[in-house]
Amino acid sequence: MGEDTLTLGQIHGHELRMLEYLDHICRENNIEYYLCGGTLIGAVRHKGFIPWDDDVDVYLKRSDYERLIQLINPKSGYRALSIDNDQSYYYSYAKLVDTSTKVLESNKFKINGYGLFVDLFPLDVCPSGSTRRKVFLWHEAFLRKCVMTSIQKYSLHRNIIKRLVVRITHLIGARRFSKRLDKVARKHNNETSTLLADASGALSVDYFLQAKWFNTTADLSFEGLKLKAPIDYAAYLSYSYGDYMKLPPKDERVDHKLTVISAEKGIPKDEN
Repeated sequence: MGEDTLTLGQIHGHELRMLEYLDHICRENNIEYYLCGGTLIGAVRHKGFIPWDDDVDVYLKRSDYERLIQLINPKSGYRALSIDNDQSYYYSYAKLVDTSTKVLESNKFKINGYGLFVDLFPLDVCPSGSTRRKVFLWHEAFLRKCVMTSIQKYSLHRNIIKRLVVRITHLIGARRFSKRLDKVARKHNNETSTLLADASGALSVDYFLQAKWFNTTADLSFEGLKLKAPIDYAAYLSYSYGDYMKLPPKDERVDHKLTVISAEKGIPKDEN
């Protein structure tokens, strides 16, 4: 690890300040957000970060998601990256980025100004009817797979057909796949449904969310902050992860292997 590489404790420190900023902006502007994924498990099980985790995930309903992106002020030291505001960005969902840091990824195409981030995942309406729901979720899952394949610089597959598929996705481009996924995700937002979908995590036609879990929010303790979670976070976590209070085996306690360096001189001391 180089002398400018942030430790996990330093990464958590930066992420906590980003969460504090996000929470402030959202409360000030009456925007509902929800901790989700591993970040929500951390809040419930550890009252903060999962000790070995190095990323932060947040859900917002589509209208709040779009408002938040517009409200983030680059003068704050943070910026919102999305496919609509940066031509080098290729994910279908936005990220809140800490501009004092840089993320290094050797096998992904370069994103300008790509620092340590909080993932901002939009929630959209999912059709209730079984057949329409499955078609919709299959479409999302297919496009999501295309995005994740096309952002890899080099194919690690030995199978020549899979390597060819990667090359084809490169020709089409990750941004084109992401823009299409974003358009598909919004398709049913004018309909009434009891279900929601997360296009950014769509890998299964059987995974969708109950809108009632997100009717409002609950405040949870997170490293000394009060942050927002879905009102029925227990139902969401049980559905998504099973027994979320149980620690995984030690060999499964792995991070996303982020390599983050400081974009400024000097790095704060380890904050763990």
